Amino acid sequence: AEEAKAAAAAGHRHTARAKHLRSAAYWSQALFFVLGTRTPDAEEAIYGAMQAQWDAFAKLSGPTFERVEIPYRDGITLPAYFLRPPSDAARRPTVILNNGSDAQFVDLYAYGAATALERGYNALLFEGPGQGSLLFEKKLCFTPDWAGVITPVVDYLVGRPDVDPARIGLTGWSM
Repeated sequence: AEEAKAAAAAGHRHTARAKHLRSAAYWSQALFFVLGTRTPDAEEAIYGAMQAQWDAFAKLSGPTFERVEIPYRDGITLPAYFLRPPSDAARRPTVILNNGSDAQFVDLYAYGAATALERGYNALLFEGPGQGSLLFEKKLCFTPDWAGVITPVVDYLVGRPDVDPARIGLTGWSM
């Protein structure tokens, strides 16, 4: 994180971006293993540090990384990132990347979002109940009704002018 800050201060935007991504990945690994330590209550702080690095990476990625909030239910929104290739805002096929319980945005980026962008696809990364900030900050647990989570995500995408509604796919790992 300090190297990213130094690179940004020196005007090295691409280096800063890469270092924020690396820092987010390191924090994500720490988050994964913290439960097996003497300080499992450090989860929220570690999540916050990881998310700050991911947010910095996304911000340096420019307008093709869009932070969005997807309406879910009962006034709750699903934190998400809509990623699109840098070329234009044409209607494109879109892949939804869904994690289980122990992956974060940085992991989903490595899992398939970066590759989707390279191939001209949009990608949507989101946190549902029991994941990321909804778990660590809002204490919202998993729901067995995952169709009720995915439906508003798809509805959100169908309403975007840069998404081809006939070409939306979903992939995930864990749980």
